[in-house]
Amino acid sequence: MLSEMRKVTRGWLGGGLLLLIAGSFAVFGINSNQIQAIGAADQLARGRGVTVNERDLQKEFDQDLERAQQQNPQLTRAIALEQGRPRQLLQQMINERSIDALAKRLGLTTSDGEIARTVRGQQEFKNPISGAFDSELYARLLAENRLTTAEYETRLRTDLTRAQIASAAVAGAMAPNAFAKVFFDLQTEQRIVTVVEINPSLVKPPLPPNPEQLQAFYKENAARFIDPERRSLTLVFARTSDFLAKVSVDEAKIGELFEFRKPSLTSPEKRSYVQISAKTKEAAQEAARRLAAGESADAAAAAVGGQALTVTDVTREQAPDAAVAEAAFQRGIGETTAAIQGKLAWASARITGITPGVSPSLEAMRESLRTELAKEEAESLVSSAVQAFEEARNGGESLEIAAQQNGLFITKVEKIAADGRSFDGAEPLVKENALLKTAFATAEGEFTDFDTVEGGYALARVDAVHPSAPIPLEQIRAQLVLAWQAKQVSDAMTALAAKLQADVAAGKDFAKAASAIGAPIVAKSQPVTRSQLAQGPAAGLGNAIFAGLEGVVVQAALGQGQALALAQIESIIKQDPSAAPELLAQAKQAANQQLLQDSLYALQTEAARAADVKINETLFSAGFAAEAGETEPEAKP
Repeated sequence: MLSEMRKVTRGWLGGGLLLLIAGSFAVFGINSNQIQAIGAADQLARGRGVTVNERDLQKEFDQDLERAQQQNPQLTRAIALEQGRPRQLLQQMINERSIDALAKRLGLTTSDGEIARTVRGQQEFKNPISGAFDSELYARLLAENRLTTAEYETRLRTDLTRAQIASAAVAGAMAPNAFAKVFFDLQTEQRIVTVVEINPSLVKPPLPPNPEQLQAFYKENAARFIDPERRSLTLVFARTSDFLAKVSVDEAKIGELFEFRKPSLTSPEKRSYVQISAKTKEAAQEAARRLAAGESADAAAAAVGGQALTVTDVTREQAPDAAVAEAAFQRGIGETTAAIQGKLAWASARITGITPGVSPSLEAMRESLRTELAKEEAESLVSSAVQAFEEARNGGESLEIAAQQNGLFITKVEKIAADGRSFDGAEPLVKENALLKTAFATAEGEFTDFDTVEGGYALARVDAVHPSAPIPLEQIRAQLVLAWQAKQVSDAMTALAAKLQADVAAGKDFAKAASAIGAPIVAKSQPVTRSQLAQGPAAGLGNAIFAGLEGVVVQAALGQGQALALAQIESIIKQDPSAAPELLAQAKQAANQQLLQDSLYALQTEAARAADVKINETLFSAGFAAEAGETEPEAKP
């Protein structure tokens, strides 16, 4: 819904330009552009009129990840960190806030009147029946997205002000015809290619390396075989689950909690009915007769000169007329009351619905209340145990004795990396990422403070720091042998590809040269365009096909060490622009959009340069880059 709300500015500049603005100044969701004075210690980036705090980026990253996971459930936080998404979002926020700072220096803003006109003109906030702006719908949609009207309108003002700057920067920009011709060629040019594949089956499987070869390979690739810093830790856990067995819940407390909760869980009976108000008792009696006969409320009201009112799902106290409610709550569904003297007029009513009242029972809720009370008591015991543990340790007791005396769980882990994994790369021995992060920033022999973990609290003592060091050859001999053999296969395939290219350069037919080395042809004289490069047998060759000259052979790897694809560019076919006016018009539009994009990028760059923003790399690494250790470990060669 939020992404739809943000379409509000699209009427300002026209669809094409706004798509560019969305690409250049896009805000993923609706983020806060108000600078919070949290203090310099929390500032990731700072410049002239620009501040980005760690809290800002963390919130933006979490929201961005949540949206991305809706499209790709396999995407994890660790993968997003490894892909450098926080850095991209930080730069985006710097660019956005640099534009905001520029607007402030230029004195640009958006008036309250324009905000009101824009909101009222937004389709999402219009009543689907009347087509008019619906203030209740407006407030409800914002509330569903955890926004107040003030917050939304403040952010809308920022977006519209940005659009003003962008509009001024690109006003009247049009690409020259020569530029459009380039785009036309990019869209329509075809190349006829023949593609062959060189895969591992074409080369002889290598024998295992001899000791000298393996030693040399190990030395040549020493940088690949470095074990990261590891730490041996003693962990102390204070978890609610460990104390539940010590709790005995008093039945009287269960009863007390039930009585306390009962009013909020009790729901009174509700009724729905149609009511006809009339001027006289006789008219009300006639209306009651007609309702009982099955006549509609509107027809009955019209017949007696009265007024029909629909009352839906109300309690006795909520009913608009207490006298009518008293009678209505004594009838069943479909029954009709007699004429009733209401507070303003005579009336009669027909019951259309009954929602029974709900009254919870102690027996039905006993176990859930017991669990709740037990958890609360266990949490209290945990707090007391943590306090007693700290007092014992401050009094000179060892960590182990203090933990044992107070019922805390203690465990030791040896030589784990920052991601909690041991050398074999199995499931992490420790999964509390925040605790690990703190432990790896704590000196040897020192303790961390208790940190919140799932189900309770935990601290770590750093027993030993094992610096990063080369992994001994014997420890990874098996992996080294496989890696060496994989390199031999890759080198052999590369040699075959080089021979094929050399033969073609010497005048040999491409297909015959491929056949001579056993490489199968996967596509023969096939036409491809740039838009087709991601599919079919030419996939993987990328732009190499369109970067080469007619007659040349280009190549690309299909996966790490899997295969090589080679293609000969047999001919290049370019279309006449005059023969495809629609495509030419599309190319002109694309050229104009590119020119606008470049203009907007220049605006961003100049705004960021003027803001002179500096990034606190130490704080950024501590908050984001350091967490990249959560990624799945690469298989050791």
